[in-house]
Amino acid sequence: MIRFLVLALILMFACPVYADDAIALLSVHGVAELKVPSDQVEVDFSIVSEGKTATAALENNAKSTQSVIDAMQLLGLDKEEYRSGQFRIQPLWSNRPKNPPANWHAEIVGFTVTNPLHIVSKKKELTGVLIGKVVEAGANQVNSVRFSLSDPRHYRQQAIDAAANNAIDDARTLALAAGVKLVEVQTLTIDDAAVTPLHVQHNEFSARNFAKAESVVVPFNPGDATVTARVSLSYRIKGTSKN
Repeated sequence: MIRFLVLALILMFACPVYADDAIALLSVHGVAELKVPSDQVEVDFSIVSEGKTATAALENNAKSTQSVIDAMQLLGLDKEEYRSGQFRIQPLWSNRPKNPPANWHAEIVGFTVTNPLHIVSKKKELTGVLIGKVVEAGANQVNSVRFSLSDPRHYRQQAIDAAANNAIDDARTLALAAGVKLVEVQTLTIDDAAVTPLHVQHNEFSARNFAKAESVVVPFNPGDATVTARVSLSYRIKGTSKN
């Protein structure tokens, strides 16, 4: 169930006093937050391989990457649910000795290949098993796991609507308390409307656990994504204060 949480309502009553023809304004800021059950998982991980030559590193990486893809497909992921990232190949340089001779210089001793993969899937119930299987198959860097919304625009509109209603309600309350009348809207702006996915940090992602990853099934609670909106509203007012 979607829960509306009002974070803050900052009310400001402004009435210029230096000019007779100045417009008296009442300004409010409405803030709303929605907690929405996430409906998809996003996982970023990489297959990193080394080799004495660039060719050897590429071959090692290709084998591991194919094993990872096979593991994902066995779990039921479609090709549309994962994609490659920025592929990199870099040289490995020799370490500087403690007391190097005057003519010492670093040399290339091998190559490393990094192949990132990004998963976006609605099969969020498979998250724990998925991570264990891809690491077992050859992925050795799990960079992030987050639970998000497949259609954030829909909930963003709801958050804006809630924030605007909060601002309007409080403008009416403040006007009544101050003994003035709301005449017409002068300004209406959206200060911010954002969707924040639930990011997960887990000890099982550390490198020391990769060697025994075949025994790891990481438990996950998908939780809620957070949708927030902030609206600023100014009314022209008339009438005098009770005081």
